[in-house]
Amino acid sequence: MSYEIGIADDSAVTREDAIKKLNTEIMAGTGPDLLVLDDLPIRSYVEKGLLFDLTGHLDAYGKQEPLFDNIIDALKIEEKAYTVPAAFSIPMIIGKKEQTASMANLSDTADTVEQMRKAEPGKDLIGMTGEREILSHFAAVSAPAWIGADGRIDRQALREFLEQCSRIHSAQMDGLDGSTAKRYAERKIGLEALGSTNPDRDWQAVYALFDLLSGKVSLVSGWVDSGEKWIEMVSIDRAPGFEEYQAAEMKGQCSNVFWPKTLLAVSTASSQTDEALAFLDYFLSAQTQSGYDGFPVNQEAFVILFTPEKGYVAKDGGCSYLSLVDENGTMMEYTGYWPADAELTAFQEQLAGLQTAYLPDTVLEEAVYEQGVAYILGQQTLEEALDEIEKKAAIYIAE
Repeated sequence: MSYEIGIADDSAVTREDAIKKLNTEIMAGTGPDLLVLDDLPIRSYVEKGLLFDLTGHLDAYGKQEPLFDNIIDALKIEEKAYTVPAAFSIPMIIGKKEQTASMANLSDTADTVEQMRKAEPGKDLIGMTGEREILSHFAAVSAPAWIGADGRIDRQALREFLEQCSRIHSAQMDGLDGSTAKRYAERKIGLEALGSTNPDRDWQAVYALFDLLSGKVSLVSGWVDSGEKWIEMVSIDRAPGFEEYQAAEMKGQCSNVFWPKTLLAVSTASSQTDEALAFLDYFLSAQTQSGYDGFPVNQEAFVILFTPEKGYVAKDGGCSYLSLVDENGTMMEYTGYWPADAELTAFQEQLAGLQTAYLPDTVLEEAVYEQGVAYILGQQTLEEALDEIEKKAAIYIAE
């Protein structure tokens, strides 16, 4: 078995060059047998006939080890499964119960943030300040709405996205001093130093948990990609003074969103299809999946993930312990509590109801961020921003 990375950490190869090289190798029959398609143009590969139809294989595998079929179905193209993720993340938000309950979509979120600004003048509400940061953060729960069923840009959906993000940005920035923006700029630099290539998009909700506990922010939101982090999120109402808070699904223009990770596919040009499928099965097995970062696609792996080892849960239910010394030297502590069986069942049902896959589209999203920032800053009109996004998207699609 050989393992090949398209772009090494110290490589000068661009994303575009790496994709072209991979495309050439696949079409020539010299490419990998098993592919990892994260951030790659999956639909284009399907249209070119480069990906093996996994539908029958996954149906048969699922009879032996049940999978979350909804995750697989959400990624199907014309009713066929060409890729399956090894794991996935979900977006969550923590806030006061009445606030999170009111955030049913992106417009409602903008309404809620504006109402919060009136009630909390000068407070850091959402834990972010940059125009691009806000656009990227909410794109994760909105981007699937930007492309219509015909594969074309949905201009109205993009218009709503930019308008609502501008409202959220305006409400957040109203009355904030420069120290808040400086703090988040420093945080972003720190995350990049740790290897994050897109800290705005990849933001984990638990990163800001102590900002909420210390009163620095009013809402915490972002991705959750492990059972432990989920436990820490849903334990918020057991923290002293936070009894009226809750963790909930983060929604934007879309709901029931998940981010599939390590998207696996088999090349139609493979001369070792059986071996590639056997390797795929290894990735999907319960024992393998229970050790991944991310929530498993295998339902038995979910059971393993949420079956505590002897002695893991304390007598009071505590199982995850966080601590932080703040800038004033004050020690803060937080405990995550093992969920009740009913709560775990409800969570498994929630995962089984996820329907919308967020598949990052680097080119389209970069166009939205570039033009969206200019619009929010008043450097161009909304219609001008939309024209530029459509223009750049059209060139990209044509290529």
